[in-house]
Amino acid sequence: MDQVILTDWEITASASSHYSLNEKHKFHLENTFSMKIVSLDELRNDEHVVFYWGNKFRMPMLQNFPHLRWLHLGSSGHDNVKVSELLKMEVKMTTSKGFYSGYVAEYLLSVVLFSSKFSLETIFDKTKNSRLFIEKNNMFPTPLSDLSVLVFGTGEIATAFKDLMLKLNVDIECVSVSERIGFKSWKEIVSGSTYTHVISLIALNEFTQSFFNNEVFSTICNGSIFINAGRGQTVDKVALIAAINNGLLQAAVLDTHTDFNGSCGELSYCAHPKILCSPHIASWSNKFSELQFRFLKQQVEFNS
Repeated sequence: MDQVILTDWEITASASSHYSLNEKHKFHLENTFSMKIVSLDELRNDEHVVFYWGNKFRMPMLQNFPHLRWLHLGSSGHDNVKVSELLKMEVKMTTSKGFYSGYVAEYLLSVVLFSSKFSLETIFDKTKNSRLFIEKNNMFPTPLSDLSVLVFGTGEIATAFKDLMLKLNVDIECVSVSERIGFKSWKEIVSGSTYTHVISLIALNEFTQSFFNNEVFSTICNGSIFINAGRGQTVDKVALIAAINNGLLQAAVLDTHTDFNGSCGELSYCAHPKILCSPHIASWSNKFSELQFRFLKQQVEFNS
């Protein structure tokens, strides 16, 4: 009996590839049948759901789908999922880790290049509906050869970004926050070091919750621009604003946020004149659906 694939992504509405579960609980590809697309307020008990695909899954939802066999997350992290609980219920979990490394690297590249040519603290006049105003007096171009970038993170995104920077002859260093073998620890950074840009790509866990606090900012920043494309919860927003106000940071660009509902206007810190916010778009591209379906198709065929 064909069962249901459930997704909370409206972007998949026009998709033409769909999946079902056979009697042996192995996924196989079929030519046509409808994908059920819902919003969170429509989620309810559904014994036919065997595959949940999206970003809004939370562990309490498991009780709504007693026959769930596969959970696929659109994010690379799985902060809200308890893997041990899934294993007990024999639910397979996959993530999108590695899907968007190049796109996030390109986002970071654009921010670094843009901020090296214009003064971030004056580039957005927030009294004029956030329209972009660039005046000659506000331009303080910095040659790429004068940039010095520090990246917190040693994974695929950090590697992709480092490759781009090295091609531009930009001085860049990637450090680990978890004492990863073969990489320099962030604790080895000399206090008072001067970096034009400090970038966070770290994952969220018990150790990295509010990792960027007053102590860390005072150690690593000296007029730097801070960019967060990792996890919003890794940054203590009070400490971030204090670091900007006291001059440790020149400005901040934030693409990831805590309790984000899709609108940067709802976040109080985004109103700060030296903080630019983007709505978690670093990994997005017009290839999003194609990448997701290609992966899911491979998984389905492999398990058939």
